[in-house]
Amino acid sequence: MHRRRKTARRRHQRGTRKHENRRRHLFKMNIGILGAWHLGAVVAAGLCEHHDVSVHDPTVESLKEGVPAVDEPGVEEKLKANLDKSLHVTNAEEAIKEKDFVIIAHDSPVNEDDSVDISPILESASQIKQHGQNLIVVCMSQVPIGTCAKIEQDLGMPVAYVPENLRLGEAMECFLNPDVVVIGAKEENTAKRVSEELYAPVQGERAIMGVESAEMWKHSMNSYLASMITLANNLADVAQAYGANITDVIEGLKKDRRVSEKAPLGPGLGFGGGTLGRDVSVLIDLAKGKNIGAPMFKTILDYNHARPNFVLEKCKNANKIAILGLAYKPGTNTLRRSIGVWLANKLPNVVAFDPAIPKAEGVATANNAEEACKGADAILIVTAWPEFKNINWNSLEVNKKYVLDCRNMMDKQDQEKIKQAGFVYEGVGV
Repeated sequence: MHRRRKTARRRHQRGTRKHENRRRHLFKMNIGILGAWHLGAVVAAGLCEHHDVSVHDPTVESLKEGVPAVDEPGVEEKLKANLDKSLHVTNAEEAIKEKDFVIIAHDSPVNEDDSVDISPILESASQIKQHGQNLIVVCMSQVPIGTCAKIEQDLGMPVAYVPENLRLGEAMECFLNPDVVVIGAKEENTAKRVSEELYAPVQGERAIMGVESAEMWKHSMNSYLASMITLANNLADVAQAYGANITDVIEGLKKDRRVSEKAPLGPGLGFGGGTLGRDVSVLIDLAKGKNIGAPMFKTILDYNHARPNFVLEKCKNANKIAILGLAYKPGTNTLRRSIGVWLANKLPNVVAFDPAIPKAEGVATANNAEEACKGADAILIVTAWPEFKNINWNSLEVNKKYVLDCRNMMDKQDQEKIKQAGFVYEGVGV
């Protein structure tokens, strides 16, 4: 009897989940998106196959042709397939009027000190106040805790916070099939509508919470990632000084369930792009504003700012340097807060090659890796493009045979090939 009750309960649970999934696909909504540099373009591409989507971002002219500002696998194909059908590139008023939801999806600008500039978000909120009524505002941009409550109070309409959790080069998959969708809202019904109507085509477990908690979730996630990267770099330096191999150490750590296979323990140049630094910087300001002792955040940020200097030290005697990779991450063409560009501007006589970036302002670039390495005293692997594993090291015409793998992208077999070609190979903590 007990077994029959458990079986019936499981059948009921499966039936409930199937019913919820069916319900998610009943709603076709009118959606507006303000901001479409990277985040907004991904969100538009992900939603336009299910909803009617209107996008406004005057800074991305190419969007009118279905071309996003940032290369991202799968995004351009979806935009072009739905352009002028269920996807419309328009002005702010048309992106707001008579919409069920309006999404604020600006990529929050980051200043050189990692502080966030939320002026584009506030400008979009002002446009919504001017043109919108009877809608739900969904902010996805990175904002300091307390921002959405202030916007809701000013607009007099519900504002939900759904923090983006995209990874460059994998953004489409991250958006449509996330591990979790965090939805913060003041009213339960607002969160329910965002989950079941707006996010109908998006999979992933829902985590419903207050709006301030959702904002804090974003700060917490990025500060966690930043702290793991900082930990990995500190461990790598100690490991290398004492003859240990940090790659083997981390591989062993990840086999422990308390760490997990997906732990972001990647030693190298530190975190770039501005995204992680932005939230760590916000937490520094939040703690300072309430006189809270939280020194770890400042330690992480200061360490990360100084981290790339170890490359300058290792290359101080090199007259010509090849940099392989400028993009923030493989799979994308963005140079925002690129560590590769920073190094190119700090080091003498640099020639760079990146498969996704034929030209970069202020940086001499080559057409291929072989051309970039010609006559070099040092080769720096800065972005972990898979193509770099296929370099014919024996054919390179260099002045000195030295490779510094700043991302530890070369496995032991790759390292052996490099060494057999007569190069000195050095990784980070390897």
